[in-house]
Amino acid sequence: MVVLTALPTEIRHMIYQYCNLTVDEEITPYPASDRYDREHQVSRKLDVALIAVNKQIRSEVSPILYGQNTWRFIIGGSEIEVFWIQPLLFRHLVITFDGGDLSKNFMHRTTDHARKKYADTVDPHDYKCAVSSYVHEQSCRRLRIDWTYHFHIIQNMDLVTLTFNIGFSYCPSGCCRLIHELYFHPLFAMGLNMSTQIRITEPDSLEEEHDVLDAIAKARAKSEKALQSS
Repeated sequence: MVVLTALPTEIRHMIYQYCNLTVDEEITPYPASDRYDREHQVSRKLDVALIAVNKQIRSEVSPILYGQNTWRFIIGGSEIEVFWIQPLLFRHLVITFDGGDLSKNFMHRTTDHARKKYADTVDPHDYKCAVSSYVHEQSCRRLRIDWTYHFHIIQNMDLVTLTFNIGFSYCPSGCCRLIHELYFHPLFAMGLNMSTQIRITEPDSLEEEHDVLDAIAKARAKSEKALQSS
């Protein structure tokens, strides 16, 4: 048997193209909510064993696996460590803003705390409303923290395409849209490659899509101006 590393580099790269390292679908590493059915988890269709062979093969295979696939990046999801591995290798990213991806444990803890907090301090008629308002406030606050953390990761990427899926951009309670907080996020355009192609999918309306793209363009222009003046 011929040792793979003994073959010319061009031949090895030809072999890699037959190793199921790319798929046509978006890859969700670890679906965070029930909306992303584990039975359709595309990453199970990938043969990633080559990465574990040795350092040389891993360095040759990683740009194909991470750079030639489109990855779904779920804000609030549990797959964040995948994008910390080698952020510069990612080229195509789909970001999903979904309040339903907030940790169920966090929601349970917050609800229990609210029930204890207001059990003896509010009128019984206002109890349910007080608990709901507190949970809503704290869950939205937690989402903002998660978004900030995730935006820091995106800044370290050299992306070709960046798609924002905003179809499920509601608060965890499902009562309000959180779109404005997303595209006006102060960290959004900072460090983002100015040649990155931005796309919007599943907007609530054409007007919302226009507003998002307009806000992104203004944020990028402001960031570019700041870079030129520094």
